[in-house]
Amino acid sequence: MIRNSGPGRYGRFLAFVMKLLPKDSDREPLNSNKSCLRIAREFIPRLDVAAETMIERIDPPAPGGPPYSGVVVAGPLVFVAGQVGSDPRTGAVPAGVKAQTQVVLSNIEGKLKKAGCGLKDVVKSTVFLADIRGFEEMNEVYRAAFAPHFPARSTIEARLARPEFLVEIEVIAYRPEGPGHR
Repeated sequence: MIRNSGPGRYGRFLAFVMKLLPKDSDREPLNSNKSCLRIAREFIPRLDVAAETMIERIDPPAPGGPPYSGVVVAGPLVFVAGQVGSDPRTGAVPAGVKAQTQVVLSNIEGKLKKAGCGLKDVVKSTVFLADIRGFEEMNEVYRAAFAPHFPARSTIEARLARPEFLVEIEVIAYRPEGPGHR
């Protein structure tokens, strides 16, 4: 029973809450707005908790590893951290921009696959080149990998984490229907 709730905002809210609560005859009687609000807090999920559960870290860092996740899914978006041209199994880094771009894109494909999508789902990429003069070589491999589904892209010349790295690419993909949607 809700007393003094009237037709105002809180009264409508409390009436709505009453409809959501379990119909349990053993439940304590709700004889005030205060007790109704206390019970409502137990049964209505908090928005911050709901938002938190929408974020999935598919490729979290290993203990003692770098402080970032390789793949994070937030709702329908998949964020892949910057990938460099080192083979994930051997750690080998091939020479040349073309060869490294191929390894980078292969690494990205592997990360996207873990999230249930592929290169065709990428909507934005950021390319970091150690030397902008390697742009055409990178672009040749990039074009072949993404055609005809080219995402929006930024290309930046930057000093990368290690001198042997010539290319790093990070991407954002769209996955509207959850893992394995295609």
